[in-house]
Amino acid sequence: MSALVCAAAPEQLQSDPVRELEIMHGELASLCTHVEYLCSWWNHYGDRIRDMDRLAARRIHDHFIDGVSFSRSVARVAGVEIDREAIGSYNWERPSILPPAPEVGPEPPFRYCGGNLGLTDGPVSINVAVPGGRAEVSLEWALRNIGRFAEPGRTRLLLEVAHEFDVEIETGVVTATVAEVSGADRHGWIKVAAGALPDTDRDVQAWDGVDEMSIPAFYAADENRWFSKCDGEQFDKGRITHWREVQAPEGVSV
Repeated sequence: MSALVCAAAPEQLQSDPVRELEIMHGELASLCTHVEYLCSWWNHYGDRIRDMDRLAARRIHDHFIDGVSFSRSVARVAGVEIDREAIGSYNWERPSILPPAPEVGPEPPFRYCGGNLGLTDGPVSINVAVPGGRAEVSLEWALRNIGRFAEPGRTRLLLEVAHEFDVEIETGVVTATVAEVSGADRHGWIKVAAGALPDTDRDVQAWDGVDEMSIPAFYAADENRWFSKCDGEQFDKGRITHWREVQAPEGVSV
């Protein structure tokens, strides 16, 4: 729905007035677009709200109408083009493509809370609600731990990644899994390679290519070696071919 806006540091804007104008124009386009969606939503649901509480509807009605009127005047002067017809006919009652949270089993420990994906040319950060607070993580970390995110945030994040990286989506289901954006297959296994290794001394599941079995292990970056979590023995180079994150029970750190 929203226009994409590239963020920049204040000191960069002060030294680059042209860039500042470009960013402000993008933010203005995004703001006017959002106001159009708000007006579209009110036109769709306003009568229902009036049936429930006429006083509340009367108090808010003019804010929607006056707001979109001023927004359209600003957009016209600024040369911002908005597809008002498409927004006005937006289907606000279309079924969600996001799956509901599971009714059984433990709740996954992480919840997706947004971030700057698609809003910056720099490093992408993902905001995550974790037990006891919030954290900011990298996109790579989020994708490697995607199985530990609660729905519907998990699917929402994958949809946003698929959109940002122009990955195919079919009938509301992300056909591009973590494999196409982080190097993992549909089971979460990541092939061992430079730049695709876990944090040093972090417990993970590793695939023993000789015995063809999954084992608990950790990678020591300073030695460039894999070690068994069970007995501390090191593996010969090349023996560990894949790895994936451990999904521990909620409240248990790994």
